[in-house]
This record gives sequence, structure tokens and C-alpha cells, in this order.
Amino acid sequence: MFIIKLRLQNQKHTSQTNPSITSLMSSVAPRIILPIRQPDHIWDDSILELYYDERGRLIIPPNFFDLHIDCIIDHLTKLDDDPHDSRRKILVLTEAGRRWTEEAFPSWPFFDRDQRDELHRPYRKFEKTEETKLAFAVFIQTFFGTSRRQKAMFGNHLHAALREEIVRRCTEDGGLLPDGTRPKSIKDVLNIITSDHMKELYKTDKSVPSNKMVRWVKGITFEDSISWVESSIEDWFDKNGMLVVLGSGLSTKTRRNSLVRIAVKKGTTTVKDRLKVVEEKAFGWTLVLDQQVHRYAKQGSKENATYIKRMTDPNYDIVLLDPSIVPTSRKKYPAFWVKRRVIDASMDVEAMVVGTVNAAVSEGWSLQQLVNVVETKYELAFTPENSPIQAEDIPIHAPRRTEVSIPVSPTEDLTAAITNADCGLSLQAKMSNIFVRAHLY
Repeated sequence: MFIIKLRLQNQKHTSQTNPSITSLMSSVAPRIILPIRQPDHIWDDSILELYYDERGRLIIPPNFFDLHIDCIIDHLTKLDDDPHDSRRKILVLTEAGRRWTEEAFPSWPFFDRDQRDELHRPYRKFEKTEETKLAFAVFIQTFFGTSRRQKAMFGNHLHAALREEIVRRCTEDGGLLPDGTRPKSIKDVLNIITSDHMKELYKTDKSVPSNKMVRWVKGITFEDSISWVESSIEDWFDKNGMLVVLGSGLSTKTRRNSLVRIAVKKGTTTVKDRLKVVEEKAFGWTLVLDQQVHRYAKQGSKENATYIKRMTDPNYDIVLLDPSIVPTSRKKYPAFWVKRRVIDASMDVEAMVVGTVNAAVSEGWSLQQLVNVVETKYELAFTPENSPIQAEDIPIHAPRRTEVSIPVSPTEDLTAAITNADCGLSLQAKMSNIFVRAHLY
């Protein structure tokens, strides 16, 4: 069934007498006539409405991609008779994909530059069949899918736009690397955010680094800050010869165009996750943007109870952000929670064992030195007072046995000695992938 896609794309190079090709040609009027959308039109999200804009382009309605693009097609593995190729992938429409292509099929010529007449106007080149609906779905998934299966062409385009936007924001705000140069990549911007200078500022005033994080990265998808996403999508349309434009305006349910929502999520999630990791590591705190500080909540309400609880919790604090960089709904009181990074006992154990084993390898410790240090640190991991305790004194909720995987490069001699040590600690190394497994009792 995947061959259908290739036939359709290369049809103009194939003889018109080929019955397998001519049977797919449209027998209806090829020109596509759509109404022109009026400025006061309210989109109906219960149906798929197709309109022209004043330039004859298709307006992509806000709900056009409500069905996730990567869910249109199933990739199935089917047994083949060929003994040298016993398994092969076939493509089929999902049930939801069948319903979506049934409604969206007339839009295909506007996306496909090969379905144009001599005046570059879209025309109906293929009749709607199960095969052509699948070919249409493959086309859409190829150009707008963001999974690895589509090699993330659209995703890569969005990431390039995101990098440009983050670097622009940082540069315009005066952000410079420690050597005084301007940032050129997202990595450079993250390094500026977590620089020693920012760490010192954070100790006395969390709001300064927090404002920069929001202005440069975290707030890049706020409702008033997504023009870069829309511009990137429009550039993608132009780059691929598509006669389409994003639909905007009022609708019965949708606030953002569905393609913008997909682009925002797929284009920024990885970078935001990276920032969260380096933020926690550098400052020990994380700025929480999706939980409002309900300072003026009604007495006795759930929001008021949460506010009072967090105000007395040492693991929470409040920062005030610049009203110009927060969502419209938060400008009146731009207060946000920051949450302390809490490390559980097993994470403490892993961090200490990693450091200790690395030190033992690099500094040539004896086996007894390593055993003594690790045993001591393991005992101290469960007490805030840093005083040695006995096993029976460990709280019930603390793990009696902790297992962690540690990426180190131990020497063979040290590894063998540790493995055979009878000291309540067993470090078993796998030299092939330089991982040590630590069993701590």
C-alpha cells in the first residue's frame, strides 16, 4: 500500500495508458471552488470548514489538526513470502485517520505543489478512494509529522526557529558569555543562565535570574509570545510551495490553531526540559509557571489552604516577575512559586558512591580506604545531623537496600577486589560497558 504514495507523486512521469494510474485520476471537475471566509466568521469546531482567503489560499481552520498527526497512520509489521525479507512494514489508516481524511481530503491540492494547473491553481487531481486517502495521510504525516519515523523534518525546522528566537531574546537583553561574547546557540544561553554570576545573584535575589529564564526560554510559548512559531509555520508553507495559511479568529472551542499547538509542544518541550535540569543543578530550585500563587484567595478555599501551607514550607518560595513577560491573566499579580530540589536517600547514596569510586580510581586508593569511606557516607545518608547511626536506627520508610547504576571507568584490579570484598558493600563492574552496579545494604 505504501507504493501508492510513490505512484501518485510520480504520476506526471508515467504513461497515461497505465490502468493502475489512470484509475486514480479524478473524473470530476478538477477546479476547486471554496467560499471566501468573512472577517466576522466564527469557526465551528464540530466540523471541518474549508475557506479561501482573499489571495486564494486555503485557510487552515483552528481544528484542522485536532487529531494528532502521528496518530493518522498505523505502521504494521506483516509476514512476507520472501525468505530473505521475512518482515516488512505496511501502512494503514487508523479508524480516526479514516474519519479525518474523509473530511480533509479536498484540502490536499493546496498542500501539494504537484497538484497545480498551468496557472499554479490547485486542482482536484485524484478521486477520493481508500488508496488516495492513505496517500494523502502519508503526505501530511511526512510534511507535518514530528516523530522520528518522519525524520522530524518539521520538527527540525521548528527547532531552528526556536534556537534563533532564544538567541535573539538573550542578545537583545544584554546576555553575554563569561568571555564577553554573544551567544550563538541554545547551549550558550543556558550557560549564561547558570553562570557563576547568576548563581551569586540567585543567592540574594531569585527574581533576577528567574526573569531572565522566563524572558529568554520559559515564557517563549506564552500567549503573547508565539509570533515566532506562527512565522516559522508560514515559512514552512512557503518553503514547500503550499497555498495555505493559518486560520485565526473566534471559534466555538479552540483558542490557538491546532497546528500552532503541535508546533509549540514539539518545538519547545526538549529545550524546556533541558533548562529545568540545569536550573535545578545550578540553583537547587525550580521556577514553577503552571501553578498560580493564590495570595488573595477566599478564606477557607482550597487555593487559600495551599497558599498557607506553602508559605510555611521551606521547600517553597515566591518570586515576582516582570509583568511585561507574563501571561495577560497574571499581569496584575505576577507572583510565581519556586520549588526546592529535594533529593531522596537513594539519590544521595548514588551521588556519593559515584564520587567515591571515581576518586578511588583516579587517586589510587586502597580497597580498605574505599570501603571505609563508602560505608561511612552510606550511614550518614539518612540523618540530617550527620551523625553515625546503626542499621536498626534507619527510619522504616528509608530503603534497607538501595541499588544504583554508576557510570565509572574502574581499573580491572580495583574492580575485582571490590567485587570480592566482604564488607556489606558489593560493587560489580561490567567492563564491556564501563558500568558499576552497587548493592548497598
